[in-house]
Parts: sequence; C-alpha cells; structure tokens
Amino acid sequence: MNAFDIAVVAVITVAAVGVIGWLIYRKIKGKGGCDCGCSGCSGCTACRKGKKKD
Repeated sequence: MNAFDIAVVAVITVAAVGVIGWLIYRKIKGKGGCDCGCSGCSGCTACRKGKKKD
C-alpha cells in the first residue's frame, strides 16, 4: 500500500464514522424519519390522523 491508498482508506473510514455518528445523533434527538414519536412528519399516518384540516 502506498500513501495514496492509505489516504483513500482513511477518508472513507472518517466519512463512514461521521455518517454513523450523525444518524445516532439524529436518533437520540428524535429527528429521525418516522419511528413515530411524532414530530409532525407529513408522511406518517400516525401524524396525519391527529391534525385538523383548515
């Protein structure tokens, strides 16, 4: 492995860890896409039932 290969592996690893960390952060903060806690997402059937139409 030369320096370029090591740099590519390092960048991919940092990106993967960053994405996983971001997903965990969003899950903890309750900002994920519909496990329905419900933050008012428009695509969720559980959220749409409680809203009144104007």
